[in-house]
This record gives sequence, C-alpha cells and structure tokens, in this order.
Amino acid sequence: MIKRYLSVFAILILLAAGCSKRPKGILSEDKMVAVMTDLQIAEAYDRSGDANGYLQGRDREMLGRGILMQHGVTPEEMDSTLAWYGRNMDEYPKLYKKIDAELNKRQLKYARAAGESENEGSSADLWPYSRHYVLSDRSLTNGLVANIPTTDLAPGDRLTWKMSVDGASGRTLTLGVDYADGTSEVYKQANRGYERMVEVSLQTDSILEATRIFAIADFEMNGGRVMIDSVQLTHLPFSREEYGKHSFQRQVRPAGRKIILPPDTSTNSSGVLEDITSNPS
Repeated sequence: MIKRYLSVFAILILLAAGCSKRPKGILSEDKMVAVMTDLQIAEAYDRSGDANGYLQGRDREMLGRGILMQHGVTPEEMDSTLAWYGRNMDEYPKLYKKIDAELNKRQLKYARAAGESENEGSSADLWPYSRHYVLSDRSLTNGLVANIPTTDLAPGDRLTWKMSVDGASGRTLTLGVDYADGTSEVYKQANRGYERMVEVSLQTDSILEATRIFAIADFEMNGGRVMIDSVQLTHLPFSREEYGKHSFQRQVRPAGRKIILPPDTSTNSSGVLEDITSNPS
C-alpha cells in the first residue's frame, strides 16, 4: 500500500489539469503533508534493512493502512485526494515542497536526538538543487547532470545518491568525485525494470581530499515522461566494514602530456610515444 500510494501520487499528476479549488471530501494540504511524510518514512524504513529485510505484500499493506488510521484517513479519502491532485497538477509542486520541509525537520529532530550536529553524520544532505524533476520527449536531455563543489567531505566518507523514479524502464546512475591531487574515482550502475526507488553509492578514498562531486542519471522513457522525486545526496563517515565494498569503482589518473617525435631524430629514433610529464624540459 505504501508503494501504491506513492507511485499513484506521482503518476496521476500526468493527467490533464482541472479546477484547482479543493472540493469537499478532499484531504487538506496539511493533512496530506502529514500522511505522505509518514508514508515516505515508512518506505525508507522498509528499504533500509531496519525492517529485517523488505516487508512482504500483506505486511506493507498493513503498515500503510496503519498510517492512514493513525491520521484518521480512510483509503477511500486517500484515493479521492490522489485523484484530485492528478487533475490539478499545479498543486503538486507546492505540496511536495512542504513534504520535503517536513522530512528535513524530522531528519534534524532525529539527528539531534542521536547526538549528531545539524550538518554532520547521516543527516547531512549535500544535494543543492531541486528535489523534483519532470523529463519528457520534449526535454533537451533524458537525464540529470550535477556538478557539486564540496569541502564538506572527510576522507573515507561514503556517498549515496538516491531518488524516486516513475515512468522509466531503465536507468544508468553514475557517481564520482575529483580529488585534490588531480585523480578521480567513479562508480556506474545500470539496471532495467520499473523499480521506483533507485540509488548508487561511492566510497571515497581514506586519505585523499575530495574537491568535487559529479553525478549523472540517464533514463529510458516509457510513455514519454519520467517523474523524479525526493532526490538526495547523503554521506556517512568512514566505516571499516563498508570501506572494502568498492571493488568495482574505477580510479582515473590525470593524463600525462604525450608527444610523437620524428623517427629520424637523435632523441628518439623509434618514433614511439614519449611521456614528458615528469621531465618537461
């Protein structure tokens, strides 16, 4: 039920826009913010592994119904409200902006309760751009490209870029960092299917300073549109257990300057490439 409501909510906004006046029987914006926030937290809990593995169908449905009951909302009211948002797509960005604000408020509350600072630990989100995007066959690109200069990463931090996606039959996520010594590290992950929540993680070097994060997402569209929500770029401090889980990452060294000398010169009679990076004279 959790995934159903979150998925249906994103899909319905693709319908034709109608009258934006909220009729009787439709949940208020504040009520929807409260309900959708709890549904998103429940889905994140399910995917985090804290629920001892993914919840199965009936358990997920019971959890979703429990959230609705906690807020005094019936499934029929929720379905009607989702349908209304589908006919009034101008209301969708305003609602999700408030949902994001509430999620950030809860995140800060939990971080403080755990003894973390506002900008450190698992609560830190480095994503500086919009959380929501709509891509269509009329867009100039079929994905996202982000360039994020940073001084907030400590050596050994683990980055995770995640988002909620609807309407894509395949996606390729690339996450990388540039280091102060001129080297880079990158991890690329591609998968097919219609899974809603997608993410990619990258382990930074334990001794090098990261100066820039770059992230690229390419989507295969299904039906002409892709909806992207809840984009986050989080980082966790160095962990010995997690550090070894990056064998498929690719390290990139800065290219040396190469020249080709004529074969008849005395300095290089073979005519092969010569690396002059270490001896520029």
